[in-house]
Amino acid sequence: MMVFFNNYQPETRNPQSKAGFTLLEIMVAISIIAIVLVTVYRMHAQTLSMNYSARFYATAPMLAQKKMAEIESESQKDMADDSGYFGDEFPGYSWRVAVDNVESETLGGVAENLKKIDILVTLNNDEFTYSVRTYKFLRDWIQNRQTRRLKSDIDPRHPARGFTLLEIMIAMFIFAIVITTIFASYNALFSGNETIEQSTASYEMARNCLSRMMIDLESIHVSLPPEYSPENVADSHDLYRIAGDIIDIQGREFPKLRFASLSHIAFGGKTQNGIAEIVYYAQIEEDGRYLLKRSDNLHPYPLFEEKAGDPVLCKDVKSLTVKYYDESGTEYDLWDSDSEEFGYSTPRAIRIKLELTSESQPLLFETMVTLPVFREKKK
Repeated sequence: MMVFFNNYQPETRNPQSKAGFTLLEIMVAISIIAIVLVTVYRMHAQTLSMNYSARFYATAPMLAQKKMAEIESESQKDMADDSGYFGDEFPGYSWRVAVDNVESETLGGVAENLKKIDILVTLNNDEFTYSVRTYKFLRDWIQNRQTRRLKSDIDPRHPARGFTLLEIMIAMFIFAIVITTIFASYNALFSGNETIEQSTASYEMARNCLSRMMIDLESIHVSLPPEYSPENVADSHDLYRIAGDIIDIQGREFPKLRFASLSHIAFGGKTQNGIAEIVYYAQIEEDGRYLLKRSDNLHPYPLFEEKAGDPVLCKDVKSLTVKYYDESGTEYDLWDSDSEEFGYSTPRAIRIKLELTSESQPLLFETMVTLPVFREKKK
């Protein structure tokens, strides 16, 4: 009897053939995705921050100028430290005012008649801040004032061993997801950059526009008694009158402001100076957009008419509002310094609100100017 021993052993397979991902592989894959996404979202956050910052530094100076004009219009007894908000039209914007005495051996007794006023404009609890300083005379400050401002990379490590076909396919799937995410994020990023560039250009244009209007109004020329009297202009208008009207342009109302100013701008190499007639008016383009233009003529002042060559102060104007304030702070939509209705007086201050059209949302800017000279009402 022969005995046969069966030496058959089951076939063994490479344990690696059914092995899943190791913990190290999973951690490396997750790290790669995390690094890429963090980088992309950080760039996106920087883009939003740049847009926020550009808007703040275009809006804050105008709001500070508005608050400064309000302070200059107040009486001496009302000057004190204060704080507040700019209202629903400028959410998140707040202001703080600090009033201090001026101590200076150089100025001597003049310093006793000066107050140092610091205005701080902030956004979102001091996330962004803008400050301006001015000095106000307590004595005869209405007709004689002097203002100055002081403005003050991670390299991912790849596993050294080879990969199975399944691992390669999963890695390619993850890579496709990452690439798709990156492409979508960068596409949004580049679109955001284009929007930021357009918004920044709009902010700069609005800032330059309001700055030009402030310069013109701060250089205003007004006829004062005894040279001026209503009887002298009974048959003709005062050359230096202030006239604020509202005109209708294809169903939309825009203000028209006329006054005289020393801030004449000469073009074509001319250097002639003098008291110029300045007129701000709106005009519609062929595509339906509105422009704000500035007419500037030296004496003798021609009969006003809109000219194609008048400089454009601002484009894409959605709305423009001009308000006039008398000595008591009463607000008016219109003004005529040659009219008995206004006592043949000129405004004490003028507030300007400018709104521009934008692809995302309208851009709103506002400022206020206290006129350096004004004519009181006839008693």
